[in-house]
Amino acid sequence: MRSARCLALVCLALLLVSQAAHAKYEFEGVLEQMPGYSFYGVWVVSGQPVEVTPETRFEAKKGPVTLGAWVKVEAVNAGGHFIAKKIKVKRPKY
Repeated sequence: MRSARCLALVCLALLLVSQAAHAKYEFEGVLEQMPGYSFYGVWVVSGQPVEVTPETRFEAKKGPVTLGAWVKVEAVNAGGHFIAKKIKVKRPKY
């Protein structure tokens, strides 16, 4: 009986750690850096590196996705780095 409780606690702890590792994040900032060869790769938004993948969705109704634009990033934290799920242009560059 005691080992079953310990196993249940270990499973619960692993589940909580797993959920925290893939927590959703949102932040806004200036698009400072993009890969020169492709849309995919590591971008920098106000000093924060963000990995952009083929699964990342873009919304550019308020201006083009370009350096200097103010963007909103919706991402997950996977192993200590952000993976963008959606990038939305909030304001064009000035």
